[in-house]
Amino acid sequence: MAKSKAEQDDFIMDSELGDGDLSDAQAAIAASNESAQRLMQASRELESLVQNVVSDEVNSLATTELDLLQAKTFLETHRLRRARKSVRRAEKALNVLEEDVLYLRRSIAMLHRLLREKALAEEEVENVLRRLRNATGAAEIGDVGYA
Repeated sequence: MAKSKAEQDDFIMDSELGDGDLSDAQAAIAASNESAQRLMQASRELESLVQNVVSDEVNSLATTELDLLQAKTFLETHRLRRARKSVRRAEKALNVLEEDVLYLRRSIAMLHRLLREKALAEEEVENVLRRLRNATGAAEIGDVGYA
């Protein structure tokens, strides 16, 4: 049987490859597959970290907004039980958030009183003000638990 031109070229290319070239190519493919698996694993881990940040464990306004958006979506598709569950989850988060805001306000008032009444070293004042700035920054983005 006569071989076609393409088959002859493939045979020539295969015969030109040495054992070292073939093993190098196989090693490169294996390394590529391994790195692809590591990338996929890292991607899954990153996705789970993002989900944990936006989950109920982190009490923030972003979580509450997501719960309310889910409830709205469920209401639009007439999934009333799921909408109710999302609304209740948002209510719980808002209750905890309210407690955190009250605690933050008390802490700010206590810091203010401390700064007015006590004679502090300049370094201590800077430290208190830096922490206060970080806390208010966290509160502004909705992460009152951190603040």
